[in-house]
Amino acid sequence: MKNNHYYKIGQVAAQTGLPPYLIRVWQSRYSAVSPLRSSGNRRIFCADDIRKLQLLSKAVESGHSISQIASLSQEELMKVVERRSPETRYRASNGKITSTKAEPYLQKSLQFVAELDINGLQSMLDKAAINLTRPVLILDVIVPLYFRTKSLVQTNNLRLINLTAVTSFLQAFMWDLLRTTVVSESAPKIVTGTLTGQRSEIAALALALIAVESGYKSIYLGSNLPANDLAAAVKSKAAQAVAIFVEGYKKKIVLGSELSILQEKLGEDFLILVCAHENLDARELIKHYGISVTTLKNFRTILETLTIEKMM
Repeated sequence: MKNNHYYKIGQVAAQTGLPPYLIRVWQSRYSAVSPLRSSGNRRIFCADDIRKLQLLSKAVESGHSISQIASLSQEELMKVVERRSPETRYRASNGKITSTKAEPYLQKSLQFVAELDINGLQSMLDKAAINLTRPVLILDVIVPLYFRTKSLVQTNNLRLINLTAVTSFLQAFMWDLLRTTVVSESAPKIVTGTLTGQRSEIAALALALIAVESGYKSIYLGSNLPANDLAAAVKSKAAQAVAIFVEGYKKKIVLGSELSILQEKLGEDFLILVCAHENLDARELIKHYGISVTTLKNFRTILETLTIEKMM
């Protein structure tokens, strides 16, 4: 094996313009490439892998879904890139997006959700993953897409099936991002999820992904978790913090009681972060419990500040 013929994932990312986590997702979920493993069990790619990833990137930019083209050979991909279908040409001329701002991707994604076009949605989010930073992808595209879709359903502008479809897709998309992220084993641990009666899995997964970006090892446990069980899991994983998402709290007594139990089990000095959507102010609900409250937008800033303080 000649070292100059093989490349680490960072080198592949530099040559293809694809972020490392997207390369991992395309490999693990769609078998787009089959990298070898080094003696240290790291992915190593050959020149053919890089060429195929470059072609896949161009095809996705043209409007194709990665799930439909990942298994194609380089020769077949060349034909896809050079001779696009009428539908693809239409999408490219009318909806091609190369912006580094989130709003165009969000608007086009909402359009695909309204049309129940999951392939189109997948292609759009893949493009967003290429052109946006990961925090922007999560906070300014994925999370708003979910909440705007939910709002449109509540106001009878979309059907429940639209929300069900986008929720299912986003869960799979975010899980892929989370499980293909490489984090140092020595990184501080944080448990994320939601408490009893809280079922916003998309937002809870967003917490896990943002925590990874902030240098933490995320342990995502799911939604609708009893406080006793969540506290036990935090202790068993030897986590340094726990973050829970709160979307709505019609049953304030239940949520308040769960938060009180969580703090009692973990101790007053344990870091408990309650994150709410931008339009929800949970401070009045939990101000007596001494628990830190923030929004999804500010969650990363808080974690990074805490990480820096630990390093000093």
